[in-house]
Amino acid sequence: MGETIGRFSVARWVFDGPFFDGPCLTKNRFRAKIRRQMNRTVLFIGGIAPVAAVLRLFTRNIFEPVGVPTFVGSMLVSVTVVLLIGMGLIFFREGLQSDGRYVRAAGWFVLLAVWCELLVIGGILLTERLHLHTYYTGPFQSVERTFPTGTAHAIGHAEGFWFRTPFLVGVGGIIYSVAKRKRV
Repeated sequence: MGETIGRFSVARWVFDGPFFDGPCLTKNRFRAKIRRQMNRTVLFIGGIAPVAAVLRLFTRNIFEPVGVPTFVGSMLVSVTVVLLIGMGLIFFREGLQSDGRYVRAAGWFVLLAVWCELLVIGGILLTERLHLHTYYTGPFQSVERTFPTGTAHAIGHAEGFWFRTPFLVGVGGIIYSVAKRKRV
């Protein structure tokens, strides 16, 4: 009867159990472990994003002659797709942690979103400077009509960041809530 198998008894056993010296030390170690895991996730996704950004400069000339549709080719090397995958991972992993916090996940995501936006804006400006025909000029002709210059396109991305990021943080909140229900 003394043993219970529930969330609180398991947590008490882990924090006060044989593996650690005391509850404060344990909680600090546990939080440090969570931060290290999130650091690795953000660094991993943040490391993939520049690869996608560089590939985006060159793949249009490879994909178009083969007959790959522009939209498909653009999605294959999209920094935005990398950001969306990162959003899912960040909010889901934080939601699964027993000490997970939505605000912490949102902070990490915003950091990743800023990095990805800087890569996209840099790619657009580089494309304009080198007079290249890449996916940064847009997978659709409407992008070229709406933003006649690369600078206008980059400004459009910078303005869009302020609307897109809060929306994605909200979507991340839904992912966080779903993951939170699966906590042990």
